[in-house]
Amino acid sequence: MNSKRAGKYATETSSNSSDLLSFKSSVDSQCNYEVAAASATGAAICAAAVAAVTAPTGLVHL
Repeated sequence: MNSKRAGKYATETSSNSSDLLSFKSSVDSQCNYEVAAASATGAAICAAAVAAVTAPTGLVHL
Protein backbone atom coordinates (compact mmCIF):
# COMPACT_ATOMS: atom_id res chain seq x y z
CA MET A 1 0.00 0.00 0.00
CA ASN A 2 2.82 2.42 0.70
CA SER A 3 4.27 2.10 -2.78
CA LYS A 4 0.92 3.04 -4.37
CA ARG A 5 0.46 5.96 -2.00
CA ALA A 6 4.00 7.17 -2.52
CA GLY A 7 3.38 7.34 -6.25
CA LYS A 8 0.30 9.50 -5.83
CA TYR A 9 1.32 11.82 -3.04
CA ALA A 10 4.77 13.35 -2.98
CA THR A 11 6.18 14.05 0.44
CA GLU A 12 8.03 17.32 0.66
CA THR A 13 11.58 16.96 1.87
CA SER A 14 14.54 19.28 1.92
CA SER A 15 15.87 17.62 -1.24
CA ASN A 16 12.72 18.04 -3.34
CA SER A 17 11.06 21.13 -1.89
CA SER A 18 12.39 23.45 -4.61
CA ASP A 19 11.14 21.05 -7.31
CA LEU A 20 7.69 20.87 -5.72
CA LEU A 21 7.48 24.63 -5.31
CA SER A 22 8.56 25.10 -8.91
CA PHE A 23 5.88 22.68 -10.07
CA LYS A 24 3.24 24.43 -7.94
CA SER A 25 4.28 27.77 -9.39
CA SER A 26 3.97 26.37 -12.92
CA VAL A 27 0.49 25.02 -12.19
CA ASP A 28 -0.58 28.35 -10.67
CA SER A 29 0.71 30.20 -13.73
CA GLN A 30 -1.13 27.84 -16.06
CA CYS A 31 -4.37 28.39 -14.12
CA ASN A 32 -3.90 32.15 -14.38
CA TYR A 33 -3.31 31.90 -18.15
CA GLU A 34 -6.46 29.81 -18.55
CA VAL A 35 -8.54 32.33 -16.59
CA ALA A 36 -7.14 35.19 -18.66
CA ALA A 37 -7.90 33.34 -21.90
CA ALA A 38 -11.46 32.60 -20.77
CA SER A 39 -11.96 36.24 -19.80
CA ALA A 40 -10.64 37.47 -23.13
CA THR A 41 -12.87 35.03 -24.99
CA GLY A 42 -15.91 36.14 -22.99
CA ALA A 43 -15.13 39.79 -23.66
CA ALA A 44 -14.74 39.12 -27.38
CA ILE A 45 -18.06 37.27 -27.52
CA CYS A 46 -19.82 40.10 -25.67
CA ALA A 47 -18.27 42.70 -27.95
CA ALA A 48 -19.37 40.78 -31.03
CA ALA A 49 -22.90 40.44 -29.66
CA VAL A 50 -23.13 44.15 -28.86
CA ALA A 51 -21.73 45.04 -32.27
CA ALA A 52 -24.25 42.77 -33.98
CA VAL A 53 -27.18 44.21 -32.04
CA THR A 54 -26.20 47.86 -32.41
CA ALA A 55 -24.86 47.79 -35.97
CA PRO A 56 -26.92 49.72 -38.52
CA THR A 57 -28.48 47.21 -40.88
CA GLY A 58 -29.13 49.62 -43.71
CA LEU A 59 -32.70 48.37 -43.98
CA VAL A 60 -34.32 51.26 -42.12
CA HIS A 61 -33.86 54.82 -43.39
CA LEU A 62 -34.83 57.50 -40.90
